[in-house]
Amino acid sequence: MSVPLRQIAAMQPCWTRLFGLLPIAPTSLSVRLSDGSEHRFVIGKREQWMVDIALARDRLC
Repeated sequence: MSVPLRQIAAMQPCWTRLFGLLPIAPTSLSVRLSDGSEHRFVIGKREQWMVDIALARDRLC
């Protein structure tokens, strides 16, 4: 999946959920786009991802 940096409105850490219901681990990143849609990614080092994405997005402005 590809998400253009300019479309990212917000990011926040969230829990990875089993079957979309049961929280099992704090290893996901929620990305909300300018159109209101939300995508969740299960990743390692999510805090570093958030910093890197924010820096890259800010460089575009």
